[in-house]
Amino acid sequence: MTTVRPAPEETDGYAALMRCAKLLGQASERQAAADAGLTAIQLEILYALIQSKGGLRMYDLAARLNHSRNGMTYQIGQLEKAGLVKRGHAEGNQRAILARITDKGREVCQEAVRSHVAFIHSVFTEPVGDDMKMLTAALNRVVAELERTR
Repeated sequence: MTTVRPAPEETDGYAALMRCAKLLGQASERQAAADAGLTAIQLEILYALIQSKGGLRMYDLAARLNHSRNGMTYQIGQLEKAGLVKRGHAEGNQRAILARITDKGREVCQEAVRSHVAFIHSVFTEPVGDDMKMLTAALNRVVAELERTR
């Protein structure tokens, strides 16, 4: 029986991507906490709610952010305690819980996003430069394949 081995560029690329994802997640957490006192997932939740019109069902929010439903419930609870989000029933469906961003949440998110854009620029745009479109296209193909086989 022959052993199948990936090409060195495949293992090197995979290892670099995994290191990058881990370090990026850690840096993003530190930046979000320093700027807004939020976790990275909380900032993502607020941003998703700003983009929605009238809020999002908890199930849809968890799916959009690739987060567990239980974890999403916890995060929304924390954001609600801070006055950044409100929960209520979806119109026409009393079983569905809708999360909506508050005015305070919108202000906090908009300020944090301004700072996060500067963070992204320093981490990606400066070091990657003209290769950013190519990197984005390649990563989107990987994401599409992973989602297809999920």
